[in-house]
Amino acid sequence: MTHVFYHVPFQLLKQCVGLYLPISSCFKILGKYMINIILNKEKELKSILQDFFFKGYHRNSKPEFRNFYDEEVFQVACQIYKRGFTQNQQNFALNGNSLDINFVEKKQIIDILNKKASSKIFYIIDANFYKKYLNLVSAKKIFLYEASETNKNLESMTQILREISSDCEEIIAIGGGITLDISGFIAGICKLPITYLATSLLATIDAAVGGKTGVNFTPFGKNQIGLFYNAKEFYCVPEFFQTLPQIEIISGMCEALKHSWLYGSFDEDLPIFNDICQGEYNFINSIQFFLKHISYKMNIVNQDPFENSVIRSSLNFGHTLAHIIEALCEEDRIKRIPHGIAVAHGMYFLIQNKYVENKSIKFINFLTQIIYLYPIVKYKGIYASEIEKYLKHDKKNINSFQCVLSLPSYACFSLNEVRNKNQNILKIFNSMDFSILASQYLNSF
Repeated sequence: MTHVFYHVPFQLLKQCVGLYLPISSCFKILGKYMINIILNKEKELKSILQDFFFKGYHRNSKPEFRNFYDEEVFQVACQIYKRGFTQNQQNFALNGNSLDINFVEKKQIIDILNKKASSKIFYIIDANFYKKYLNLVSAKKIFLYEASETNKNLESMTQILREISSDCEEIIAIGGGITLDISGFIAGICKLPITYLATSLLATIDAAVGGKTGVNFTPFGKNQIGLFYNAKEFYCVPEFFQTLPQIEIISGMCEALKHSWLYGSFDEDLPIFNDICQGEYNFINSIQFFLKHISYKMNIVNQDPFENSVIRSSLNFGHTLAHIIEALCEEDRIKRIPHGIAVAHGMYFLIQNKYVENKSIKFINFLTQIIYLYPIVKYKGIYASEIEKYLKHDKKNINSFQCVLSLPSYACFSLNEVRNKNQNILKIFNSMDFSILASQYLNSF
């Protein structure tokens, strides 16, 4: 078999342009094409995606077309597998990479949402959040999403897709990171503009920024299926954070902790981190803190919007072990912990095992406090072979025998300077060696 790449949707888009249709009309045609394939050929799509995983494809692979594949389904699979093979992902990332960020008060967001109550706007709202704020949205077209890692999958995505009417002109997603991830993916499929209202600290600092969208694909891991697709607007209401459980606030803080490593601002941020840990931080007066950490992430994303070089991979610092922890949680091997805390464990593990040099004693001491407060609680022993199984599908890896880790040095980024693209952030290790150390770490609790 030869390695081929079909460009059915892209050719369709070029035909639209040739007919002098407005860009918005071209996008709608492209969106309807994608929706039709996903809703009517879901079984074939899952089969091809599973085949890609079994073949061990990474993002730089050239997928092999097989005679029993449906050509159109194959093309869609190529676009959404690990957010698209690098050879043609730009064909579907058509909405630019700018983001209008707005920090507003609760009464302001109610007014804004009331003005967006058109019948042509579709809302995807975290069901638990909606119960707390019943009067926030007066729109009629609402899908209440039960946000959980277990429910973040293709089945939930297709269920929501079936509810979106053909005359829909915009999607508004209200919720935390899980809700924004799946909603952004749906918007990318439909080729509709999407507005995010982030209701958690984690979503504000991480999920709402950067255009990564996606769902999990069992048993192959977290966020394995998706698209790069940016929101057009992003709203944040710090008042909402006041009602979050402390563990969720700490989870969001841990992503900011990662940014403070990348930009060398940990000492500067330490008083705020301490206040957050002690439950004493006033989020209503925290706009500058949020904006700084959003600018950290956007600075990296703008240099590498499609994660085609090592630059954006720096944001994966600590995420290799974190994603394994989350996968083990889904298998009920480990008690569930939020994403940010899993990332804290991932960073702590890398520093303690000297994968990366730590030049800040204060940083590791603070991390140790987080690990002590939120340890791994396992239900059964974790074997290295189990970790290696998940490691095989890590998006950074090129083959199943290696482990590619993101190991950025402390303060390797600056908002004032564009980093050297040749500076090495990714380093390769033997996957079994990493798996043994990781299993020892998890079993040490």
